Amino acid sequence: MKKKYNIKILPDMNNGDYFIKSLENDNVAIVKFKSGYKVFSLTCPHMGGNIVVRKSSKNLGGENEGFPIFQCNWHGYIYNIDGSFKENPNIENTKNVRVKSKYYNPVDCEKNLKKNLMLNSIKYIIKEDTIEIEI
Repeated sequence: MKKKYNIKILPDMNNGDYFIKSLENDNVAIVKFKSGYKVFSLTCPHMGGNIVVRKSSKNLGGENEGFPIFQCNWHGYIYNIDGSFKENPNIENTKNVRVKSKYYNPVDCEKNLKKNLMLNSIKYIIKEDTIEIEI
């Protein structure tokens, strides 16, 4: 059964600012963008690992320039601040075991990750100085 949570918005948030809220069954990140807020589950969609926030070590360019990144602490998958998949930093280290077979093509795997993998964005309602979510 879903449960509602009211999360107080931090005052004076700027574009790219975020904070993390620990809930009963999940942690969520609330990120401020020029266009409003986004709320993300901090559970990796790959295999359910915990997502942590890290300072970006690379220039991402565009709207994400200088923003932090999300990274899974199980397999290292990296997501942009907008929740989109950025990269699997272990792909180079595992190329020797990722061989093409009847059921697996490493090239297709990488393409599908970029196309299909995103952090779960949670719908919300703003009520005065709080964000209401239901998860």
